[in-house]
Amino acid sequence: MCRLLIILSRKSDECIPYCRLKNVLWFEEHALFKQCYKPPYTPGDEGNPNNHHLNLDGYGIGYFIDGVSCSYHSTYMSWNDVQFQQMLRYIKTCIFLGHIRSIETFIDDPMHIFSLVHQFNCHPFIHKRWMFAHNGDVSPYSTGIGRKKIICHISDDLIIRVKGTTDSEHLFYLILTELLKEEGISDEEVGNAVVRTMKFLISLGGISIINFMLTDGNRCFVLRYSTDKSISPPSMYWTSNDKEIVVVSEPIDRTSKWTIVKPSVLHVARMDDDNLIPILSL
Repeated sequence: MCRLLIILSRKSDECIPYCRLKNVLWFEEHALFKQCYKPPYTPGDEGNPNNHHLNLDGYGIGYFIDGVSCSYHSTYMSWNDVQFQQMLRYIKTCIFLGHIRSIETFIDDPMHIFSLVHQFNCHPFIHKRWMFAHNGDVSPYSTGIGRKKIICHISDDLIIRVKGTTDSEHLFYLILTELLKEEGISDEEVGNAVVRTMKFLISLGGISIINFMLTDGNRCFVLRYSTDKSISPPSMYWTSNDKEIVVVSEPIDRTSKWTIVKPSVLHVARMDDDNLIPILSL
């Protein structure tokens, strides 16, 4: 399964330095792009079969400039993507999201894959202010009847925005569909939308594993979740200091104090707070 990273500056008027972005992506001991090929570093979650060794099926980043959500996606290896290496130094943002992708094949038919390696299938996905990245598997999406029900559940205005073929992008628009039913976008209202989305997926059957990051440019909602409580979702950790709060699939270094994210609890991270705050339990 995939790997995620988000950094939120502790001050809304201070962008994340280029040297910091470069280090968390390439040069830290367990930098995001090293997680493409290195064995998982998951203290406290060793042996979890949902932490994959290889994540080489595309990558993407998301950031906000003047409140506008932006993204870059590629199916190149990041260390060969000269265009990305050159553009990164010009990104001035207070929130930065990174994702490396791993697709799955059917064991009895390796040529049958759930979704193609394509830029449209790389995370993060964006709709207006919202940005979303996912690590896991929406099980009903891999069946014909389940996929049809998921597509039909997404609002008419949103389903035409879907570009790719991933369960992750459809999960994003399922959450946004539920959020449209709320009067606003408070933490509680986002939480209500997430709860209804998970209940809908459970009603379709199968076991879904859902780690996600959802941000509107001011805060980030984080979930580490499995619809079957006996199955551990992929790892997720967080840390903070006076400059930033970081949430990641794997600790990117061995020097910071990393805390594993509690499963089945929706959390929110804010730029003006040094904690990952629980909102509700699922």
